[in-house]
Amino acid sequence: MFTSVGRAMRDVVSALKAWHVWSYLAWQDVISKYRRSIFGPLWISGGMIATSAALAVTFGAIFKQPLPEFLPLVMAGYLTWIHFLGPTLTEAPEVFVSVSGSIRNHAFPFTYYTLRYVTKNLILLAHSLVVFYAMTLLVHNFHFPHWQIIPAFAVLTLFSAFVTPIIGIVAARYRDLRFMLPYLGQVLFFMTPIFWSPAAMTGKRAILVAANPFFHLLELMREPLLGRPAPPHSWLSGLTTLAIVMVLWLITFSAFRRKIPFWV
Repeated sequence: MFTSVGRAMRDVVSALKAWHVWSYLAWQDVISKYRRSIFGPLWISGGMIATSAALAVTFGAIFKQPLPEFLPLVMAGYLTWIHFLGPTLTEAPEVFVSVSGSIRNHAFPFTYYTLRYVTKNLILLAHSLVVFYAMTLLVHNFHFPHWQIIPAFAVLTLFSAFVTPIIGIVAARYRDLRFMLPYLGQVLFFMTPIFWSPAAMTGKRAILVAANPFFHLLELMREPLLGRPAPPHSWLSGLTTLAIVMVLWLITFSAFRRKIPFWV
């Protein structure tokens, strides 16, 4: 057991030492996807604007919320979802399977592929943040981010980095998860208060919000983006979720790391 843990930690260290490789390839992943397009990665941000505006206009009218206040709330939640939380269910199952040829023919550390994937999403997040604050200026509701955005960014990045290999390994072994998890992501998208207020859940239904770890992780990023501190209970839940995921990663990665080439 201790030997497996040691090898897993050496895999992480080796991947971190190759930061110049996976960071460059992550940038190339973004560029190659939008090569020869006029706006490039801004299409992601354009999609975020269109979706957020549609949700804000529709549900803002239903909940009788003024658009200048409701649009930044929806956009902050949506960009957190599409760059941190949603991909753990829609893209993470493919993190090893999609590079099966490289895994079989090169002795790269397995953490290398995870870091490449996470870095790609962080690059896209940078584009979305620029558009987000531009939109808040447009609706005259701009706020400087709260200082908690720094630890929140660290928590969400670590959550993505640790949960991705867990899902990637399990999905490589059980291929049906590659199709099931994206559908689960759609369900969680509507069950997480991204474009509706958690106060709308009353009675026994409120447990659906309180017990949703994605909601608390979302709040860690959304509230500081809007210039407010995240609630203490969200910090407690978010850090607890991160700790659990780190333990699960250590167990899963240590036990099954060497089987990845045979499963992909």
